[in-house]
Amino acid sequence: MNPPPEHGAPLSWTLYPSRHAGEYHAQASTSLDVADTLYFIAEGNQIGGHFEVSQTGSRGSDVVEVDVEARYRDEGALDTVVVSRLIPEEGKQGIGIFRSAEDYSNLNHSIRFHIHIRIPKLASESTGRVMIDTFTTDLPLFSHHLHHLASSTYFDNVVLKTSQCSIQVDALAGGSVSLYTSNAEIRGTIHATKLLHIDTSNARVALHAGLLSDQPGNPTHMVVQTSNGPVETDITLSSATPEDDVRLDPTGGLFDIIVRTSNAPLTVAFSEQPIHAQLTAALNTQNAPRESSCTRLSKAGSSCTLRRSSHRASQKPVQGIPLGWDAGAA
Repeated sequence: MNPPPEHGAPLSWTLYPSRHAGEYHAQASTSLDVADTLYFIAEGNQIGGHFEVSQTGSRGSDVVEVDVEARYRDEGALDTVVVSRLIPEEGKQGIGIFRSAEDYSNLNHSIRFHIHIRIPKLASESTGRVMIDTFTTDLPLFSHHLHHLASSTYFDNVVLKTSQCSIQVDALAGGSVSLYTSNAEIRGTIHATKLLHIDTSNARVALHAGLLSDQPGNPTHMVVQTSNGPVETDITLSSATPEDDVRLDPTGGLFDIIVRTSNAPLTVAFSEQPIHAQLTAALNTQNAPRESSCTRLSKAGSSCTLRRSSHRASQKPVQGIPLGWDAGAA
């Protein structure tokens, strides 16, 4: 479907008439306000490609630059899609790719898009980080690659959705981060304070997770799930409360973690945990080995609770902590 005219302004294409490697090529560019909710969607058949986010925009700018490339074999294919800058309401902006229903069955009109989101570079090293409230995608058949953003950009809420394509995150920091795909791998390094949710199927998950507890009394949640694919996860837990001042947060941080797969190995390592932290973890696999370890439970007062899997599985206890028991670190 095409967007309502009041919600979208079609991008202007620069066309390259000569073919390269049997494909036509077109480019378009626009910009979105950094302070707004940013979203990216695609609807229609025979469209897909690659979605990329990097911090390569203009230094000190207050806009996100968007570059869109299209590659296609049939000269008329680009006429069957609309790529628009969307402003459905105040404070919300995005990019939409739309193809009408009557063109769904034309295999000659397949188009591969490359959407590159360029977050502005910091004006200087002393200006902190670029702050983005909400950043979402709903892009079936688009692989996703987020470059190293954690040190200079912070997202309060990130939701990335695709299908049949991988998601790679080099480094990302946010409040809530959710990544969804199917039949493809998810891998990366992610730091979250509220929620980290990873969901795929029939594929591997390889994750370095940093969970920060900064809301006393409210746990930081992490859910990782796949099926028919291995899970390899290294988890670092930390608290915003100084370790020597339990008056601010006597729990030392609350963490609730679920990691599950089936028919494939599951490996989880808890690299570090703050003083007095309370960790509850359910690590489940089926018909495959499971290994878990607590490399460092900081000091006396920490506890690590592992709930037994309800499935028949090959399980090994966390190093020094029997499955299903609370244990204070010595």
